[in-house]
Amino acid sequence: MDLNVHDDPPFHLRTCFRSRLPQTANSEQFPIQHQRWAYLRGRGILRGKSAGLSADLCFVSDVGRNFFELDRTEPLSVSGCRGRHRSSRRCLFYHSRQQRLRLLFARIVSGATVNKSTSFSSDYATARLRFRHAANCLGWTLEPHSIGCLGPNGEDLTIDVAWSENGSPERTLVISSGVHGVEGFFGSAVQLAMLEQWATRGAPSVRCVFLHGLNPYGFSWLRRFDENNVDPNRNFLLEGEQYQGAPVGYAELNGLLNPRRPPSRWNPFFIKALLAIARHGMPALRQSIAAGQYEFPQGLFFGGAGPTQMQQLLHRHLARWLRGSRSVVHLDFHTGLGRSSACKLLIDYPLTTSARAHLTDWFGADSIEACDSDGISYDARGGLGRWCVSRRLASEYLFACAEFGTFGPIKVLAGLRAENHAHHWGAPGSASTVHLKQELKELFCPSDERWRLNVLNQSLRLVSQAVDGLNQS
Repeated sequence: MDLNVHDDPPFHLRTCFRSRLPQTANSEQFPIQHQRWAYLRGRGILRGKSAGLSADLCFVSDVGRNFFELDRTEPLSVSGCRGRHRSSRRCLFYHSRQQRLRLLFARIVSGATVNKSTSFSSDYATARLRFRHAANCLGWTLEPHSIGCLGPNGEDLTIDVAWSENGSPERTLVISSGVHGVEGFFGSAVQLAMLEQWATRGAPSVRCVFLHGLNPYGFSWLRRFDENNVDPNRNFLLEGEQYQGAPVGYAELNGLLNPRRPPSRWNPFFIKALLAIARHGMPALRQSIAAGQYEFPQGLFFGGAGPTQMQQLLHRHLARWLRGSRSVVHLDFHTGLGRSSACKLLIDYPLTTSARAHLTDWFGADSIEACDSDGISYDARGGLGRWCVSRRLASEYLFACAEFGTFGPIKVLAGLRAENHAHHWGAPGSASTVHLKQELKELFCPSDERWRLNVLNQSLRLVSQAVDGLNQS
């Protein structure tokens, strides 16, 4: 049975780790269907017009053996492993005792890819204008909320919310961007790419709510924090929690992280940082620095003294935007943590059995990471996800922080420190301050074309998987 895909949108083969197939399965019993499991015969898997296929491909035998994945969608033959591939280690092979292998399978996932990173905007004002235009083209309701601050060119800064009117109100997809200001260049690009794609292909059948530029001050002024130096993702404390305290070790590191003097050319930060890592270890140091502190208002990762404008806005309106929802999937897009262009879905709240099952089934178990695990994340206070879920605005509210890696943790921390130092102690508008802010933008939204295409296509796939999951719920 040959696999020739011509449909619009194109199909993409995704890595799949099911361990066993029915012994009697065959391609006649399980024909290829959109969003269904398809069983394919062993020969000619990608023969024919397969250039439109992308993403990873993994084969599993009917006796439960995992084979090496292929990183190219080129013509291949299972028998004798005569396919073309980058290295022999990645070839599709099997033991001689399994010569009777006849059935392979793959999950066919619909989704679209982009060939150019034109969705990325050069500044906040341009990103907002493009977002509004794309939402209007779809006929969505658009609701801007001013935060009472001005941008570099005197423009009013707003949090823009757009939602669809014709989707199923019981199932809602929420996409948010710009919680961490400068990271909004990436999140806005994802939202714009989705809107433009849906304008030509048709919007999904679920209700969609897009929260654009939740921290417009940081987005506009190239900061990760808001107009009061608050990290918004440390500000969403639950009822009864106090805006007080700091992680063990932060006070000791305060002089290193937040110097209280004008910037100079002599900067021993990297040397001191390496010494601190050697003394405390990277996991403990990361937890001390980034978990959220409420004692040093000019310091990094300051959680504030009370609710920010962002939190107040969501507290007033989120229930209205989600009214009637039974099932919600909320993807909040971020950058900076992890290996370059690699994606993790970070969870900062306890998962029920059904919630964990849905997340792993829809996105894959390898994509999910609890923030108290031994991964790229840390256990932080005041996260948006935990706050949204705690409000019980739907029977099932699945929140995931979609985190895409950029550069190494020390380099990212150095950039955050340098920009924050210049913001508080440097000359506003000076060449050095402007340069450091542009460097911060590059740290959280690299200009490298390959990185942008990679993360954008992964993001589109995540959104597609979220829509498919909602349709199944």
